[in-house]
Amino acid sequence: MIPDGLNWNVTSWLVYDSTKPLPDPTVILEDSFDEFDDIALVPVDKTPLFPEPDQTITLDVVMDNLGNGKP
Repeated sequence: MIPDGLNWNVTSWLVYDSTKPLPDPTVILEDSFDEFDDIALVPVDKTPLFPEPDQTITLDVVMDNLGNGKP
């Protein structure tokens, strides 16, 4: 069960220069979010994909440590 107060919209930045200001976060409303198949993405420089892996590892993660998704 997902708690009612769980914040689904978390914004973070990858910071290369901490002296520069960060933009204001954009709030994405759940009903305005369009799903996107990230498998359809292709590199801008057209780098070929890696071949199929020889081995795969599947991890199952459960985020219910405190019942609110926070560890």
